[in-house]
Amino acid sequence: MNTRWEKLKNRELGYDAMIAAVAGLQRLKWADRISEIIEPDRVLYAIGQGALGIECRHNDIDTIRMLSVLNHEPTVIRCIAERAFLRRIGGGCSIPNAVRTIYNEKGLLIDGILLNLDGSRIVKDRVENSDLTIPMTTTKHCSTFFVSHSDDDVSLLENNIQSIDLSSNRMNSKKQSTELDEKSISTSVSSTSAPQSSLSLLPTETSEVVPLLRHYAHVCGMNINETVLENAELCGTNLAVKLMQMGADSILEEIHQNVTITPTS
Repeated sequence: MNTRWEKLKNRELGYDAMIAAVAGLQRLKWADRISEIIEPDRVLYAIGQGALGIECRHNDIDTIRMLSVLNHEPTVIRCIAERAFLRRIGGGCSIPNAVRTIYNEKGLLIDGILLNLDGSRIVKDRVENSDLTIPMTTTKHCSTFFVSHSDDDVSLLENNIQSIDLSSNRMNSKKQSTELDEKSISTSVSSTSAPQSSLSLLPTETSEVVPLLRHYAHVCGMNINETVLENAELCGTNLAVKLMQMGADSILEEIHQNVTITPTS
């Protein structure tokens, strides 16, 4: 920042202003140099921008439990909504899209926008959920759940799945055994519930029984109310669906014809 500021002040680059993060300027005690703050309602931001996350193994319950105490609930809720939006849209670094989320006592609000490469086509909308409010207490932990590695695996939950065998990468059912694609081991998490009687635990090679936690847009909020997590994910997904209905699918098709898209995880 010092170098950038000196170049700006000395007009070495011929610019009258620069855009920088407010947080960084405040930490440097440079808040007095801010001439204008660009609010998110004017310029939306990238999915998950500014949020810090810790990645760990999906079935490492002890680590997840330890890390869960670090969760900042409003941030978790907002990130789940934003990531669910991105996942449903199918966007990535090459797709011009952005969001804004607000989560407070009034509920959750998420704005989303998608543009084509030159900005000549834009679709944007908003989803609000007044039922999704900050709870006074967290009363329900993530339940044990089956990890689904593709959309086709969701139907397996309805066929009396007994277990997932990691050592052979197979899903075992009373009716059939289905080989999993090794390349899709960690691509997605099913949001379809199954009867409690058909839920089981995950046997490992050491015969230790480990439960799988349910994730929301690949985020686990172990110490956060499950209904809130579900609604946050639904808000993001619903916003993406609304944009699709407004023409986002044709914009995405146009982008795909001009650039090579690298899917996000």
